[in-house]
Amino acid sequence: MEYVKLKSGITFKTKLKDFEKILFKTAIEFYMDKLSIPKNVNLEVQSIKSKKYFGDLKLNKDTLKNNKFKVSFESDVMYPIALKVLAHELIHIKQVSEKELSVDGKNVIWKNKHFKTIPEFKKANNSKTSHDKMPFEIEANKNMDILYNQFLKSKELDSLKESNQTIKFIFDNL
Repeated sequence: MEYVKLKSGITFKTKLKDFEKILFKTAIEFYMDKLSIPKNVNLEVQSIKSKKYFGDLKLNKDTLKNNKFKVSFESDVMYPIALKVLAHELIHIKQVSEKELSVDGKNVIWKNKHFKTIPEFKKANNSKTSHDKMPFEIEANKNMDILYNQFLKSKELDSLKESNQTIKFIFDNL
């Protein structure tokens, strides 16, 4: 595994091509800025190979206490999908940092109300239908496209396209 330090508190842990590292780094920093994710967040990003899901955010008591997050995403998919998945998982980090989404060891809490026990959550999380009906997933699904489209129109992506011909080719041919 290769570790690439992004900005304060962010580690990118995965094997990627150089232009992919630059692309995902820029997108993560853009999303964090747009979502006003606090600068004291420690984020480890890694790629996964999963037939079950495209992305995941590990959430536990340590995450909440120490602002340490582990985001996994499927990097072997088309770039628009990978970038949307990163946006989706960063929306969950925003939900946690704003104390909308949390766990207390036994329960998942949403907006200060008991949502599900951890076993109920895990069961629902394994069902695509139940998973997509969870309120925090509805919010993340609704907003990931908005965030991704903002990134597509951003000066940050324009700057990348000017400096990297591979990224320019990819986004000019979507």
